[in-house]
Amino acid sequence: MAFILFAMYLMTSHVGFIFGGDIMFVANLNPPGIYSSNISPENTSLHFTEPIQEVSLSRPKALDYDPNNSTLYWFDVSSPYIGWYSFATNENGVVGNNIYGVDALAVDGEKNKLYWTISADSKIETVNTDGTNKTILVDTNLDEPLAIEVETINGIRYLYWSNTGNSVQNIERAPLDDLSKRTQIVTGGLVYPSGIALSVSDGKMYWCDSGTDVIEEANLDGTERRIIANVTGHPFDIEVYENNLYWTDLTGGIHRLDRMTGIQSKESSDSRLLQTGSLYVSPFKVQDDCGGCMNNGSCVSTEDDISACTCPTGYMGELCETIVGYCPCALP
Repeated sequence: MAFILFAMYLMTSHVGFIFGGDIMFVANLNPPGIYSSNISPENTSLHFTEPIQEVSLSRPKALDYDPNNSTLYWFDVSSPYIGWYSFATNENGVVGNNIYGVDALAVDGEKNKLYWTISADSKIETVNTDGTNKTILVDTNLDEPLAIEVETINGIRYLYWSNTGNSVQNIERAPLDDLSKRTQIVTGGLVYPSGIALSVSDGKMYWCDSGTDVIEEANLDGTERRIIANVTGHPFDIEVYENNLYWTDLTGGIHRLDRMTGIQSKESSDSRLLQTGSLYVSPFKVQDDCGGCMNNGSCVSTEDDISACTCPTGYMGELCETIVGYCPCALP
């Protein structure tokens, strides 16, 4: 599944480059494809394009994005590996081998790791983003795990996941440095909790249940649980963006819920989005004195106490916003 990271987004397509802005990725099962749309708090309208036309996709089911290196990861049910595409270099490749049955995917940009659930085998696996050290992380007391998220809370790196089997329906979490301390934080009243979203800044977690067609909220430890919306369709994955919740619908489209007002709306009725699955949303927050260095640029203070971005190889500009050699004439 997807998780929220604050980063600037760089996107390339067959018509040129779009720099900056917040972005949404969605894996579409039918017809198969990965779609993206710019998004903002002021304008919630979604206009999807297909940013990865260089890669053949059969049935992309799970995806996640690492804004630290502008790389999208996904799993296609027709391939025994996890695919990746770098929007910074326009390169693509694969991670690992003999990877089958992935239902949800989470990338840990801090540790350069990927985590995923396999409900058919009731296990959670992991691999380094360079393809090394593929291991089974959890394979006991699981029942068809589905949703998965990774996030740092109060200095502790946690893994969250849901169980959707006939005997167990719950949401668990465990610190990654000691998985023996796993805890069932949400139990009862669940049928098929398919998507989890974490908002650490608010101290809240959200999940959608495609068996009960509800969206619920709780504290990050599962306390103070409450239903915040009954929804139409069958929600599958969910993300937090500013004051909004977005979710995909197995019957088609992208929906939005205003967390402050409770008002729901269908934000995309794109005829291509007939069966939407995994979802990712990345907001941008300026967090340095340079105004937000992009593309892994570093904000450095000079002896005169003037802050400026130091750009990595291949980028230039005040915020490292321009690819060396890029010509705006490529845009329509």
